[in-house]
Amino acid sequence: MVSFFLTDNSFIGRRHPATRLLMLLLAFAPPMIVSELAPMIVILSIYTLGAFASGAWRNLWRVKWFIVLFLLVSLSLWSIFHKAGDEAWFQWGPIAPSPGSAAFGLAMGLRLVSFLVPAIIFLSSTRIEDMQYGLLKLGIPYRGAFALSLAFRLTPLFTESAQQIATAQRVRGLDVKKGNIIRRTRHYIAILAPVMIAALRRANGLAIALEAKGFGLQTKRTSIMRYKSGAMDYFWLLLIGGLVALTICYTHFHHYLEQIIFG
Repeated sequence: MVSFFLTDNSFIGRRHPATRLLMLLLAFAPPMIVSELAPMIVILSIYTLGAFASGAWRNLWRVKWFIVLFLLVSLSLWSIFHKAGDEAWFQWGPIAPSPGSAAFGLAMGLRLVSFLVPAIIFLSSTRIEDMQYGLLKLGIPYRGAFALSLAFRLTPLFTESAQQIATAQRVRGLDVKKGNIIRRTRHYIAILAPVMIAALRRANGLAIALEAKGFGLQTKRTSIMRYKSGAMDYFWLLLIGGLVALTICYTHFHHYLEQIIFG
């Protein structure tokens, strides 16, 4: 099965599930606050160190081409459409890329990667059951927590089903790489149709199973899992909260600091 979970024995995986969710939400804040290249590099470097320390670097390596794509697309688009106000390298109609626009484009690409890395760390260290437990402890209604966790649970199942169907169709002589774009689209329909049918069957079976187990009952839910928060949970929350605070301070006061230092 295609899954991002690796181990819950890392410094992230040993934390309370609710703490892990709060850490994830807090980790999204610094990239949203800053837009300059230098602080974005610092933030991404910190998150990358966390990925190596937790063992999530293996999943990052799996999605390396998505990361490269994010950076290239962002760098290309912002270099073309963002006007930085400095001297352009060349002028071609409305397109006038400059060092400032390229730096901004790279910063926006790093922002996207800075959103991706904490999510990969979280998924690499958290089981689906722990995610649902953490959502419940944060006050999310049971049905909402179950639906969100179910989406993460079914996604790798659908992916695996699509891979199996594509392999079966390839064995039968279907080559989606041959022909023009119209012919390739027809070939993909031969894969998508069985995938949709399998998804509907799985959804119908899941609905019957949930109804048979009393999912709709309006009663208080219990859980076999028990977690206790400790001092390390508060430590990591304070640490990431401190990073958010430093980012806010940098955004508001770095201009004054530059004036004091450089006059």
